[in-house]
Amino acid sequence: MQPHPVHLSVYNIVYLYFAHMMTSGLVAYLLTTSVETPFIQLEKQLFASQMLPKPPKPKTLEAAVVDPEHPKIVDEIQK
Repeated sequence: MQPHPVHLSVYNIVYLYFAHMMTSGLVAYLLTTSVETPFIQLEKQLFASQMLPKPPKPKTLEAAVVDPEHPKIVDEIQK
């Protein structure tokens, strides 16, 4: 049994809502930084060879548009 009765009012309900929301956010942040972050670092070390950046694709001249006013520019690019 509670030693004192709980008086419910809009102020108390809003206060309890935000208190629970802030507590939940703080606990979630602490669990994320203490549990999930070390596993992400471990995963990066274990799979580093598979996560190498892919080489860039070679540039092709198929997309070059011939400008009727300056055809030399496209010819110089093809050389």
